[in-house]
Amino acid sequence: MIMHLRRIALIAITLLVGVGVPAATSIAQTDTGVTIDATMGYEGAYRTGDWFPVVVDLVNTGADVSGELVWRSPDGSARFAAAVELPRGARQQVVVDVLVPEDEYLRNGRIELLVDDAVVAADEATLTQHEPTAPIVVVASSDQSLLRGVVWRPEVTSGVEVHHIVLEQLSPRVAALRGFDVLVIHGIDTSALDQAQRDVIADWVMLGGHLVISGDDPRALAGFADLSPVTITGVERGSLAPLAAVAPSSEALPDDATLSRVAIGPAGRAWTIAGDLVYSRTIGRGAVHVTRFDLALLRGWNGSARFWAQLVPLYDRSSLGTRERGDFAPPLLGGLALGELQLPGVGSIALFFMLYLIIVGPVNYLVLRRLDRLDWGWITIPVTIVVFVGVAYLVGIGARGTVSRLHTITVVETMQSGGRGLATTSLSIFSPTRTSYRMTLPAGALVVERRIESGSVAAARIIGSPTDTTVSEILVDIGGLRSFVVETTASSAPRIDSTLTRTGATQIAGTVQLLAGSALDGALLTSGGGEYGAVLGPLDTGTPVTVQCCTANPVTMITDEADTNLRIAAIIEALLAHQSSDDPDPAAVYLWGWNRRPTLDVAMSGATTQQHLTIYMIRLDDR
Repeated sequence: MIMHLRRIALIAITLLVGVGVPAATSIAQTDTGVTIDATMGYEGAYRTGDWFPVVVDLVNTGADVSGELVWRSPDGSARFAAAVELPRGARQQVVVDVLVPEDEYLRNGRIELLVDDAVVAADEATLTQHEPTAPIVVVASSDQSLLRGVVWRPEVTSGVEVHHIVLEQLSPRVAALRGFDVLVIHGIDTSALDQAQRDVIADWVMLGGHLVISGDDPRALAGFADLSPVTITGVERGSLAPLAAVAPSSEALPDDATLSRVAIGPAGRAWTIAGDLVYSRTIGRGAVHVTRFDLALLRGWNGSARFWAQLVPLYDRSSLGTRERGDFAPPLLGGLALGELQLPGVGSIALFFMLYLIIVGPVNYLVLRRLDRLDWGWITIPVTIVVFVGVAYLVGIGARGTVSRLHTITVVETMQSGGRGLATTSLSIFSPTRTSYRMTLPAGALVVERRIESGSVAAARIIGSPTDTTVSEILVDIGGLRSFVVETTASSAPRIDSTLTRTGATQIAGTVQLLAGSALDGALLTSGGGEYGAVLGPLDTGTPVTVQCCTANPVTMITDEADTNLRIAAIIEALLAHQSSDDPDPAAVYLWGWNRRPTLDVAMSGATTQQHLTIYMIRLDDR
């Protein structure tokens, strides 16, 4: 009888396995009709600490699909997702920007399409990791061998990495483009780039990127006419021999080559060391370089390494977003000082316990003995304990308050022409009670949550869509703080007019005027990497301010700190250290202006008070 029952059970299990498993495989692979093909990073490479794109091509031959494209870190601490609407018969390309922290090492990437939290399609790829300090050059060229094998010799601690890309597959978000340092365009038509793609590359150059265009082909320059130092007017024959001055003792270059005939723009300048073969234009902290010759002619030339090292001087640097996301001394979060998060002093705690011990011990005994009711101690001692616990609880509530608060500290990196810039925001949520929140941010926002120390709180759910970016399931514990780093494009940066001249090694004179944008509550002018400068005071639109400076350690002169929670001087001091390493030009002059208006548009659930600080980091054109 027992053997008979065992046979029946075995047959039942076999039938269940035989029917169930193929059905699940069928749903995941064939019933949905969705296929995924993902291109990850730059030829599968990425730099830790910086964003990189995962370009996903989706094809749907089945029913309509509404879901999410999701990338998860191996330990589940980070999740990057994009909402997807895929009608029947549709083909779509979606870019999901992904970030791997500096202290993590990722060799394989996986992107999944989830529908109702179930995986219906996925793709994987092997990844190559580059160190945070490794300069990366990306090449968009019809010649897939261009620059491969060239060994740069810049002043960097890591080797230079070269990868080929498809220009149209770059991320549409400027913060994500900071994952590489140089973009080389050669032999392709850029006229098909839309205005948004051109704007994001222009913003990237303004923030310190170098755009190199092989100007022998007018098509390569077509999409960047407004950035170019020259305009191509024709073709002529000429010699490449002047390039030998870049690399003395190098091999001879062709004396008869096809060159573009150019007209120099107002902001263009010839690279004098190479004669008139290369022209450059400085834009913010970066530059655009255009050659009159085909860059492929340098292939095999033993002076090419020196040519590239001098044309595009690369150095170790990191973006403000990278530093703010790091665990060590984030400059923006470090400027937030909440008294609610401070623990009581040792003296206060000691005094409280001493008072408790005195009352529960000698005072309680003496009073009961005087009343001749020592037996009441069984009641008075527990009551005293409850009273002290209640007092401690009420003091804690009073210290934390009863209202949740949202704090944003934003730095906008821009030029004096204003208009657009990169906004990096440290966004913090304080809650006096254990509460879950939801935020809605602008579309295209890149959001990373700071690491959570407590394993009992799950990571927030971040999903981007064409209309907005939502952050949900933000559980904040009692008296706790949850913090995020948000990077967006600022479209209303102040526009400045400046007429400045140097009257000495550390002296600057002239005028600065706010032409457009929000009035600034305070302003600081700095130069020499922030070593000297002057406080200018408030800046109102249309009112010029006379500049006569400078003094050493100008940050110490900032006194406009009406908000004790937001330490403006401490934040700018940290930002000056970042600026001096990110912009090695000792002659660069920066205007730092601040006000208490929000730059990041945040809609948040729950009754909250909001506190905002925006600091504008404006590189002035006048030197």
